[in-house]
Parts: sequence; C-alpha cells; structure tokens
Amino acid sequence: YAYLEGLANKAVGQQVCIAAYNPDDEVPEGAEPPGSVLVVPLWVHESVEGLIYLENEFGEKPYTETDLDLLIAMAGTIASAVQNARLHIKVLEALERINEQQRELLQSEKRAGIGTLAAGVAHEINNQLAAVMGIAEAIQQAGDVEKTRNMGKEIVSFMESVSNITRDLQNYARIAPEGETEPVVIEEVLDDALRLAGHAGLLKKINVNRTKGQTTYIMAESSRLRQIFLNLINNAVQAMEGVGQINISTGMND
Repeated sequence: YAYLEGLANKAVGQQVCIAAYNPDDEVPEGAEPPGSVLVVPLWVHESVEGLIYLENEFGEKPYTETDLDLLIAMAGTIASAVQNARLHIKVLEALERINEQQRELLQSEKRAGIGTLAAGVAHEINNQLAAVMGIAEAIQQAGDVEKTRNMGKEIVSFMESVSNITRDLQNYARIAPEGETEPVVIEEVLDDALRLAGHAGLLKKINVNRTKGQTTYIMAESSRLRQIFLNLINNAVQAMEGVGQINISTGMND
C-alpha cells in the first residue's frame, strides 16, 4: 500500500473509507510524500477481502469527498468482479477434479475390463496353441511332403490368429495421450470391440446383427471409443445373461 501503512491498516481494520489530504504518515527517506490519498476497503459478503488505494503527487489537486464517494461506488462493482473471479477459479478447479476422477475411473474400468478380457483371451490362445501342438505332433509322423506342407500352413494360420488376438488386446490396453483426437471411422472401432468381445468369449451364445449405413466419421480418441463400445457390448451380454441377440446399426444423419 505504497508507504502509507497507517491509513491502509486503519481502512482494513476498522472497515472505513478514508480521504486524507497531506497525510502525516512517515515516508521512506528520500521519498516525496503524496498530495492526498483515497483508501476504500473491498467488501465481499460483509468481510474485507482487499483494498483500493489511490494517491496523487504532492502539489496536485487533492482528492475530495466527492472523489471518495465515486470510488466507494466503484468498489462495489470491483468487489463483485473479484468475487466472481474467485468463484470462476473454484468452478474450474472443481471441474478439473471431476475430470481427473473421470480419468481415474476410466482407467480403473479399463483395467477391470482388461482382466475380464484376459481370461477369455488366454482360453482362446490356449486353444490355438493346443491345435498347433497337435499339428506339430502329426507332422513328426507324417511321411507325405504335401501333407506336411498343408499342416505347416495350418500352423501359420493358427499363429496369425494368436498374433491378431494379442494385437487387439494391446490396442485396447494402450492409453492414448489425453485430448488427442483424430478422424475415426466408427464402424472400424466397433469391429475392433466386437473382435475383442469374441476373443474374450462374451459372444459364444450371442447373435450380433450388424446394420451398416454410410461410413461414419467423427473426431474422437479411438482407444476410449473402443472401450465405450466394449463396455456397452459387455453390459448388453450381462443383461441378457449371455444368451440372445444384439442389434447394432451405424450411419450418418442428414
């Protein structure tokens, strides 16, 4: 409050507005005393939250009571602006906390979803590997080169299936940078989610009826959209107790 500490403390402590002409407060060595001073507390809900302090140079026209009245009138508007700014900051902080909780919940759901998927995927991979081992044993006993070549192709096919399963699971588990959106084809992301659901054994007794319209593009985070679709599919399967039909249609509205 410049160097008129006494006036500032009085305005805050006693909650009074002050118009002082040639005040006698002690000033720092070498400094010129001001000509006059206006001091007005900022009231927010009947408490002082700040201070408006104006001074002019010595020899200038001194502030008057009329100037003080004008500043008091302005102080009400300024105090409201200060309060609104604080409320705005609190709202932004609350929104950030909500967003952080949503991100944590999203990751928690994803981890839980990965656990559910992993059990089904492990079973599917074990089936593929068991088939590969059976073919490998048959190759050891095969004497026909052509038959051996065909069984080798079957092994390659099974291993490609395993690779696709693990790739789909890795894509699902991947955490995209926050806020990075890109053009996404909804049908492709939905196909990924359905493949994951199939790998996990969620659709064993479920008939999926797909209706595809015009290719649908949106700006989105593909990994999060994939998780949303997978959650919806899983919820539908649970609601039907694992047996029934899921109808899915996609398209653009004109």
